[in-house]
Amino acid sequence: MICKYCNQEKGDDFPSEIKNGKKYYRKRCTSCYSDLKKQRRHKLKQQYDEIKSQAKCEICGFSDWRALQYHHVDENNKTLEVSNMVHRGFAMDEITKEMSKCKCICANCHQIHHHEERKKLKK
Repeated sequence: MICKYCNQEKGDDFPSEIKNGKKYYRKRCTSCYSDLKKQRRHKLKQQYDEIKSQAKCEICGFSDWRALQYHHVDENNKTLEVSNMVHRGFAMDEITKEMSKCKCICANCHQIHHHEERKKLKK
């Protein structure tokens, strides 16, 4: 098979899936598909960093985006960690929906918060 994007003969090096007993191949070879996914994740990471650069810690006011994290207010209403969703390549609207369930806090306040939670559980 020839990749429709790099125009190179790739043989059977195409991601595929089977539906109703028939095998369907993607139009991109594995390396082109992988490159596309990398570009998409890179773009998501840039968007995520841009959102964080506009935020600050809701507890202490710290504003260096590199140390900001999203803490779920209700652990039972949590789909996945926000940073994990970005890394896995979830759609940005799903990521922002998950962010709305969270408080934006710095790493230091986040650690202190979880330490205090664990202390309460031990009592």
